[in-house]
Amino acid sequence: MIVTRTSYNTVPPKVVYSLTPYGSRLHQFLVEMTKLGEELAPHLAKAGAPIEFDYHYQEMIHH
Repeated sequence: MIVTRTSYNTVPPKVVYSLTPYGSRLHQFLVEMTKLGEELAPHLAKAGAPIEFDYHYQEMIHH
């Protein structure tokens, strides 16, 4: 398993996804993919694709 999902019984609902120890081996790859996505987002948005990020790769690096 690469990602775990923890669901909290709250209002509003809260769900947290995190990398497993095995998944953490992919951390740097995921950071690089996120950086690429952020770089491409303006070009995709100009083409009409809806783009939204809830995080930035700088935050991922510190986890």
